[in-house]
Amino acid sequence: MNKTLHRKVAAFACCIATLSALGITAFAQIPFPEDGDIDSMTELIDGKVNLIAGQIEAAPGEIVTFPVYVANNADPGFAATGVRLVYDPRLVPILKANGRPMIKHNTAAGDEVVMSSALNEDLNLIGIGTMSSDGEMDNGIFFTAQLQVPEDAQPGDVFPIELGIERFTDSNTNPVEVAIRNGSIRVAAAPEEPEEPENPEEPVDPEVPVDPE
Repeated sequence: MNKTLHRKVAAFACCIATLSALGITAFAQIPFPEDGDIDSMTELIDGKVNLIAGQIEAAPGEIVTFPVYVANNADPGFAATGVRLVYDPRLVPILKANGRPMIKHNTAAGDEVVMSSALNEDLNLIGIGTMSSDGEMDNGIFFTAQLQVPEDAQPGDVFPIELGIERFTDSNTNPVEVAIRNGSIRVAAAPEEPEEPENPEEPVDPEVPVDPE
């Protein structure tokens, strides 16, 4: 078995282990910045990789690209992971032609990372498994998932997104400590219509003389 195929098999195995889990592991929780600026966060938990679900706004019926971030990542980084993304049952995951979730690895997962995903609709759960021969030490977007907001969603509705860890190890298979921040998709309020004045003045035609009072 060549190295690339071995990594793919290992990543798929991470997904299977993820989907076999029945609950979400409890991890330290950290608040999400209101402006969503990952780079400016000051309340990260030191000494741990911080895995952060986004907080985004969407319109009813919109298909969103939901981000999951990695922050505070440092040497030795991470190599093999099994991550669970549990979405609100009112959301609909977007699937590829092969029936797998539309998951894409991003800036915090390098070119050498092999990523696989699987869906368990009964648990409203997407399992993501990754494998890399080297430790990934970048920060930024780890992966994105595409989810559709229901057409009948109302302004102010909130759809929680929860994360869980089945596996997070470095290239030597040593466990990497992880702190989790859950996220959400919020339906944006409709823009307010400008108020009409109660007694609008009649427009004056400059070509028509106005009788003095």
